[in-house]
Amino acid sequence: MIRVLIVEDEPPIARAVVRLIEELSPSFKVIGCETNGQDALEHMRRAQVDLVFTDIRMPVMDGLELLKTLRTDWPDCLAVILSGHQDFAYTQAALRLGAFDYLLKPISKGKLRELLVRLEDAFARNLLQDVVASWRAGGKTPAAGFSLSKGLSYGLVLAVAGHWPAIPDDALSPGSAFWQRHDPYLLIGGLLDKPSSAVVFVGRAAAERVFLLENVPPGKAFALAEGMFDRVTQLSALPKTLCVMPGPLDFEGIGAGIQTIRKRVFTQIGLCRSSLLYEPEPAQRLGSAPPSLPSEALAEALFGSDEKQIEAAVEAVVDAAVSSSMTQAAFEHLLSCVVYDRRLSLRMKPLREDISEAILCAASPAGLKSDLSQIFKQYALGEGKIEQKSLIDQVEQYLSAHYAEDISSELLSSKFGFVPSYLSKVFRRQAGVSPTEYLAKLRIEKAKELLETRPGLLVREAAALVGIKDPYYFSKLFKKSTGLWPSQYQENALSDIKF
Repeated sequence: MIRVLIVEDEPPIARAVVRLIEELSPSFKVIGCETNGQDALEHMRRAQVDLVFTDIRMPVMDGLELLKTLRTDWPDCLAVILSGHQDFAYTQAALRLGAFDYLLKPISKGKLRELLVRLEDAFARNLLQDVVASWRAGGKTPAAGFSLSKGLSYGLVLAVAGHWPAIPDDALSPGSAFWQRHDPYLLIGGLLDKPSSAVVFVGRAAAERVFLLENVPPGKAFALAEGMFDRVTQLSALPKTLCVMPGPLDFEGIGAGIQTIRKRVFTQIGLCRSSLLYEPEPAQRLGSAPPSLPSEALAEALFGSDEKQIEAAVEAVVDAAVSSSMTQAAFEHLLSCVVYDRRLSLRMKPLREDISEAILCAASPAGLKSDLSQIFKQYALGEGKIEQKSLIDQVEQYLSAHYAEDISSELLSSKFGFVPSYLSKVFRRQAGVSPTEYLAKLRIEKAKELLETRPGLLVREAAALVGIKDPYYFSKLFKKSTGLWPSQYQENALSDIKF
């Protein structure tokens, strides 16, 4: 999923762009709208953004200043200019600053559709380049004998542990914790004739793993996915979703293939259940929630601010959604309709991200009911007013003391007694970053110290010492923070030491 930020000081235009993007492609998710460049940069410091659509003429900070900062501080983020005819000189300046392209106002649906296709292709190519670069930065490929070559064919398996990560930070989610505990290479052990014919890397989210198969026949790829699915579903009760694309894909088609199966998983991942998907396969139309779901009862309970009615309504909605095999996307749409009920919209508008986080962190229907009930009661009844600074101090102290251990949102929730979404929101309000970002920064700082002071320390050893078991996820996180792969940082640091 490609995370999009809209920067536009005219709300009608911003709303039109959001509506068109969501209508034209499920590969893109609009995570926010801002009215000037300065607010956009603040947003980007809080959340991961892959793509920015920005106006040029805005108050406080215009689009050109925003692009200059993006080029230096977020070089991997793509930008598209929203331009009027009279702004063409500004548009040319924006393109010289590295903008991907521009759209003239009023926005043409056909032009935007064509642009989204090209953007998706660009992200696919960038993803493949990142994978290759991470391998080369370590001096070898993760699986001895595996190669990337234009003369070979490839297949793909995308595996997501837990629900789809619809929020920017999922590094503390149950799905991320699952991959921290279970080596993905062990999942394919014995299922392939040659272990070296597969390699695994972290996808766009911490809960996602991509298995790249070299010269594996389609029948073998299907058998591999089915064997993996049997294994992962036995490891824990956490729902998992696997999607297999047997190929054959050529070298240039790998990135686009990953985007295709990611789109399939995004639209078809189930609520609190595991699924094995195949691509290509006729995709089911999402549609709206079945009319039998008791969503009106939930809206009535929230409007009436009745605690017992809220609990009962949440339980009924979750039970009905799970029993009807509803997808995660359809369930989130259902709850969004409830939140935006005209009787509740002013009070409940900030709830969408909290709901997404609750679903992401749910390992079971019972956990989902508990978290949603607490979230809805906090908003409807005004509960949860605590001494926030004291809470955040305790969380910071815990993370600083235990950064090298397995830490998940479930663990923090159970230790401090609040659902992950509420804890994350309070933490961000007090500390300026989410618990995920705070822990990631802490781990990278500790890793930098290790790489600077211990010659010969391997990247995987540094990753393990700061609590990250997957060296490729660690490398990706390290490069995002420092601009260098760990091996490059270590080489530079050691070359500066004076003997």
